[in-house]
Amino acid sequence: MEMILLLILAVVGLFIVFQFKHIQHKFQTYFVIALILVLVATFFVSMQGHNVNLTSVEGWQKAIGLYFSWVVHTTGNIGSLTSNAIKMDWVGSNSTASG
Repeated sequence: MEMILLLILAVVGLFIVFQFKHIQHKFQTYFVIALILVLVATFFVSMQGHNVNLTSVEGWQKAIGLYFSWVVHTTGNIGSLTSNAIKMDWVGSNSTASG
């Protein structure tokens, strides 16, 4: 009886492991696709308002420079926002404003 139970548990365990690997592979695939879409979208957002010719090497050099400049400034803004949020006094008070 114990041998049958161990066999069933082993089969169920292997099934779960293989299903987990399949789910993990699907998740990684979707994550990579989403990452590529975000990178392409942010590339074109960073190009708005600039006259960049993407049909020449010089245009691509300018576009890549603008994109990385945009990424650096965006990262700096996020860092500034985070540091300001950390510095705020988040302690609430139970007092009411009296008129």
